[in-house]
Formats: sequence, C-alpha cells, structure tokens
Amino acid sequence: MPIVVGQTVVFKCPRCEKSEVYAIRKEDIDEVVSFDVSRVGFFHGDHILLCGIDKKGNPTIKGVETTNFGRILTENRVYVRGFLVIYSGEPIDELGVIFVDPSSRRIDLRLSSRDIAVPLSFLYKHFFSLLVKYEDMKCVVVMVDDFDIIKFDDLYLLVKIGQRKHSKDELRAIETIFIKALGKPEFLVESEVPRGLEEIYARYSWYAVMLRYVFPKGLDEELLKVVVGFVNRKIGRIPNMRDLEHLKTIVDARNIVVELNISPQVLRLTKPVAILYGVDADNIFETIIDGYKKNKIVALIDLLVMIKPHEVEEFLEFIDELKKRGAVSLRHITK
Repeated sequence: MPIVVGQTVVFKCPRCEKSEVYAIRKEDIDEVVSFDVSRVGFFHGDHILLCGIDKKGNPTIKGVETTNFGRILTENRVYVRGFLVIYSGEPIDELGVIFVDPSSRRIDLRLSSRDIAVPLSFLYKHFFSLLVKYEDMKCVVVMVDDFDIIKFDDLYLLVKIGQRKHSKDELRAIETIFIKALGKPEFLVESEVPRGLEEIYARYSWYAVMLRYVFPKGLDEELLKVVVGFVNRKIGRIPNMRDLEHLKTIVDARNIVVELNISPQVLRLTKPVAILYGVDADNIFETIIDGYKKNKIVALIDLLVMIKPHEVEEFLEFIDELKKRGAVSLRHITK
C-alpha cells in the first residue's frame, strides 16, 4: 500500500515489548526516497528502538541500540514519549541545559552535555508526569533529582546539577521573584535577591531570559552559537535592559539588513572608533562595502559570525555607534 501521511502504525520493541503508536509524517516519505526505509527511533529508558516505514508504508523494525546514543540521534528522528529530540552530534556549548516545548513537542539537547543518556533517562522516567503536575502554573523553579526545572509560561528548561549548592527553599525564593516578573520585560531586579543567592539568581535569570526570548525562536546552530557566546560572557551577573535589547537583536539577526549610508572611503575612516570598542573591523567593513557596491543584502548575521563569541557585545555597541553617526542603518525585513 502507498505511504499515507497521518496513517498510524504500531512498532513493538523486541527488547522491552513496549508498543509505540506512530503517525506517518512527511519526513518518512522524504527518507524513504533516500534510504528505502525511514529513520525513526524511540527512547525506552536504557535503549533506543530503531525502526521506520518502508516503500509500501509498512512498519519495519531495524533493531535495538544500547550505546552510541549521540550517533543514533544524529542519524534518526528519535522520540521520547512522543517528543522529538533535537541534537547536533556535539553540544554547541555544554551549559548543561535542556529546553522542552510541550506545544511543539520538542526536546532540544544542543546545549546539554556530551552525556546525553542522563537527561534522556530523566525525561523518560520523570519529566512527563511533571508536565501534568505543573500544567496550570505559569512559573516554577524546583529541584527534581539531579536537575533543576525552570518553567516560564508553557516552556521548560532543565538544568543538570553536578554538585548541588542550593536548597529547595532557596529555589522557592527565586521562583517568588520570577512570579512577580511575569509579563514584565524589566523583571530582573537585583534588589530583591536574598543574600547569598546572587550567583545562582544571575545564572537562572539568564536561563529565564533565554526561555522567553531565545528558545521559542527555534534558532539554527549558527545563531545559537552567537547567543551562547554573548550569554556566557554575561552569565555571572543579572541581565539588564541593554542586555535584553542586544539579545533580541542577535536572535533576529537573519532578518536585519545592514545598509551603508556613507561612502566606503568615509566608512574606513571610522576604524579608530572600532579600535576604541575593541573590534577588528577590517573584514566587517569589507563585507559591508562589498554589499554596497554589488547591491547585495548584508544581514547582521553575516557580520556576527566574523566576531569572536566573547566580543559580540562590543561589536553590537560599535554598530550602534555607527548608527548614531549616520554611517549605517539597520532595517528589518520579513521573509
């Protein structure tokens, strides 16, 4: 029979005998064209069931994998209780955080550690009962086993804890401040932070900011690397409004066009300003000028990828200075 998107099939695991009801997706059709059988996996606690749909639309069991989870995740669409796992082979940065979006049913491991078996097992065993428990709560900061869980609106961030240095009561104090902040962009105020919690509050404030402004955007790896470079530089202190403005600019960098308003010769004369901000502007200038001469769009992301991760803030301040001087304009575009 032909492959029909939406049609359900059942895979039964030969190792644990768990049955998975699966609705055929467009991706299955695309993968069948390339590989004869689509590439699907289901995480079952300590193993992954590998299976797929063949050319006739029949369910096919390929086997069970108990090791090499990272490789399996990069080569297959793997699901944990119906949630698709996003993984890039190597973590973009080992922040030790996992993003979960119940509405899109996605788990993002790209900022987790290399040991992905631990968060996968936690998710499989505990997390989905927690979704039910906290479903009606807008903000949660709690500890469960070796993870802290931060919920903002309907989004979750799981933080892997190595050596725990804070208590449930201290997390509850952070949660109380976050609850007051719901719906307010300027919620990150240091004056309300209990003494001794400044470090963890600063870190978790950045996680909350990423929950609100970064993860819902579904950023590609290139942009996410820039975001993480910016956040890592700042994570030791509470974000301020200027930080939030910069973060929003980075997140939207593919939709922001940099336009030159002066001659290339005059732009090059602003190099001392770049040096003042600690920015190596030669390649940046040449990219902007090349776009100007060829009437070619230069997106902000084209410039950001030239910057070292720890210099992103200085670069954005330099671009703001060029704007003030009328040298460049930033224009938002819609795609």
